[in-house]
Amino acid sequence: MAANARSAPDLKEKGNLFFKDGRMNEAAELYAKAEKLSGNEHVYPSNLSAALYEVGDYAGCRDAIFRACKLLGPECDYKVSLRLSTRLAKALTYGIRQASVFAAFENVSGKQEIEKIRAMLQNGTHDAENLHAWEDWDKALGERQRVKMERRTHWLGFLTCISFGLIPTASSTKLIGQDPPLSIIDFWAPAYPDRLDLKSLPKKSLSQLSFLFGGVGDGRMRMVIKTIRQNISGDHPRLPPYIHIDADTMPVILDALDYLDNFSPDYTAKGVLAHHVLPDIEGFQQNPIVSKAKKIQEKETEEMRLARATRFFDALAPEQFAEEFGFSTDMPVSLAREAMELYREALIEGLVAEYEEEMEGNDETWAQENREKERVWYMQTKSFVLPPILRRRHPGYEEAFQNSGSDETQQPIKQMQKVASDVETNWKPNLTFFDRACEAHPAFNPGGYPNVRLDSFTQIKLFNEFVEYMRLEPTCTGQEDNADAYNTMSSFFAAVADALKGIGHRLKLEFILGEHTQEMAKIRYAGPMSRADYTHGPLNVAVLSVPSLQDHPDASVASNCLLNTGIWESDDHYCHAYTLLPVQDVPRFLGCRVMKMKAFFGIIILGRHTHRERYPTSRLGIMNVRNPNSLVAFIHLLFHLHSVGFPAHWLSEFVQSILSGHMATDIAPFSGILPIPLSDMHARVARRQVRTDPWLAELESIIATAYEGLPFPVSLPAGLTSSSADIGVFEARVEGTPAASPWGIDGIPLPPNMSLLFYRPSNMYAPHTIIQNLRQILEIKAHPPNGAIQILTSQEFVDIPNNVIRWRMSRRRVQRMKIEGWVLSAYRVDVYDPVIFPVSAGEWKESHTKDVEDIIPDIEQLGLD
Repeated sequence: MAANARSAPDLKEKGNLFFKDGRMNEAAELYAKAEKLSGNEHVYPSNLSAALYEVGDYAGCRDAIFRACKLLGPECDYKVSLRLSTRLAKALTYGIRQASVFAAFENVSGKQEIEKIRAMLQNGTHDAENLHAWEDWDKALGERQRVKMERRTHWLGFLTCISFGLIPTASSTKLIGQDPPLSIIDFWAPAYPDRLDLKSLPKKSLSQLSFLFGGVGDGRMRMVIKTIRQNISGDHPRLPPYIHIDADTMPVILDALDYLDNFSPDYTAKGVLAHHVLPDIEGFQQNPIVSKAKKIQEKETEEMRLARATRFFDALAPEQFAEEFGFSTDMPVSLAREAMELYREALIEGLVAEYEEEMEGNDETWAQENREKERVWYMQTKSFVLPPILRRRHPGYEEAFQNSGSDETQQPIKQMQKVASDVETNWKPNLTFFDRACEAHPAFNPGGYPNVRLDSFTQIKLFNEFVEYMRLEPTCTGQEDNADAYNTMSSFFAAVADALKGIGHRLKLEFILGEHTQEMAKIRYAGPMSRADYTHGPLNVAVLSVPSLQDHPDASVASNCLLNTGIWESDDHYCHAYTLLPVQDVPRFLGCRVMKMKAFFGIIILGRHTHRERYPTSRLGIMNVRNPNSLVAFIHLLFHLHSVGFPAHWLSEFVQSILSGHMATDIAPFSGILPIPLSDMHARVARRQVRTDPWLAELESIIATAYEGLPFPVSLPAGLTSSSADIGVFEARVEGTPAASPWGIDGIPLPPNMSLLFYRPSNMYAPHTIIQNLRQILEIKAHPPNGAIQILTSQEFVDIPNNVIRWRMSRRRVQRMKIEGWVLSAYRVDVYDPVIFPVSAGEWKESHTKDVEDIIPDIEQLGLD
């Protein structure tokens, strides 16, 4: 027993070393062992409570404090009692938000222990920290029922917050998908095979197999519009059992169907083709960034061929091997197996060479000739080649096609012109290219026509590669059927139809309208679907998508980086631009696995951790960085950090320093051109206090919206509301400045993300002065004084071309701003230029109108970077 008693201090000392080194879990383990060995000294459970508090185990901390206080005795040390009392109050306050200490109030003994420890110092102490800690506990206890009842509702309310406003641009949406088709079960891309072995999955996992596709279409894509419109109208939509449409999505789909059902006859194929501009492929390919991409693509094509050949070879049975490679069909199975192993590498290389000949057209097959012939046809008629059975129904088509590509005599030219004229006059425009956004933004869509600028053969080529890679059955093998694009797409959709028939009633489709990462978060909390949120690369995938995955090693979420792929110096550079972390630190701080992070024309794949850990100038489009700079995204991140193990008191104290204006840091705000270079990760300046008061209005509305759902307590400064009922949506009619013009974007470094500026007028500063000096204001080196400006990084709705901006704010704050004569401005966060002329508070009004984005497709939506 004496030996055991002597070893307890040793364990404590080792635990103290771990504690000082920040290794709290290891320290707690040693303190717990020491307590068991000693059994009658308060110091061991006291130290244990400190370590458990630091890792966020507030229930364990509480219980350790209870045990320590019982061992103190009547003549207890004042300093020890003070530490335990203060720590208990804080542990209870943070724990009650997580429901981890509720048990203390469900029985009389728990309440008695708390009151007894509190009473030890209440009569004589004047310690401010202790008094404040118990006041916070009283407040948290008073809010307990409110938080318990409304936690989920307010968390879902927070998910509807819009994270940033973007001035609409013509390039914000794409009419046709730009990504290659993929089979998620087989690969993320042909060069990234990641086969999901369905045969090895248990039946339970098979029944829960699901795939979510983001950015693949919207409610416009419907066949037999009138029939569908009738079937889904009313309180009980008539839908096949394998289709589910969320109730909140239904109004938008119905509106889109109404639009298509009453499609204007004024829109013609001739009008569509007039806005179909074929890009300068040759000039585009000479760009150095594209040249680099081409080299990478060539390398990946080689990898794709190797993957395809390996997959084909390894799937062969010994009997098939003999037949495929010209061996005797009478070859014994054992000998075939031996040959497969012996010649595997050489035979796979041979297959790769065959694929290379096929893809490069070195064999001059009739299929290659048809593709070239169809490209010529398309350039002259702006239409794909019809299959023979349809060509014969149109006078002159067959003859014109047979003569296309021949000597440019007058006869073939006239025939092609006649076909082109027939296409413009008698063909119908593709309805799915149109929507109300075309009419709502005539600056981007003259005459209501969509701006179709794309190389139509790029997608055909991608589909053809997919059909060949997946070895899909061709719909035509005859040389006389030379409609290559039609045949490629027919092969693809025939395979899709066969797969759907095979799956039968086991398939269920669900249609959701919104930004996919935010919708996944809402599904996780069984909440309503709403509007799009923000685009923030790997950060929003880790925060909002990954937590929705099943806890399975094969569960993962992937995206690509085609929007701005040319700007990244490395994969770390890409990751750091959006997360401020290098790739290797993502698992530690964001709590997910990085399975692949390839920014340059590559794939980004993230997956779940199976176990949670606890943690103490002008540029080309593909060189642009889209950075929302949103406080909503920041609060999302705080929620996520707590969910992956960061202690609540760390996060609470950090937020409290922002709200109280006591934020001190040695990090300087980045002032260069985005993306932030990796070298900035370690840049530091002298530690100093910075201003945070300009963001109080937005933090107030965000925190009030989510207050009951916060996983940690927050004490709001006097005058700020914690009730979502006090938050309203306000609107102003605005007039845009030249900086808001979409036509000036190519001369400015970044796409036009924006923030709202509210300011109290003064002779000492003007709105453009405030905007240009925001960094100096943050550093407390420039006017205006505290409380004279507010910045909103997120807006409900922005449509400067149609003269409207909406935002969320406290009603009391808006009323005070109107009395004091405040003014609204808005600025681009890339060049710090105003995008609207000032609007006085007297012209603001509370908005009770249905948002435009609830009616028309949201032109501000962006795909993942």
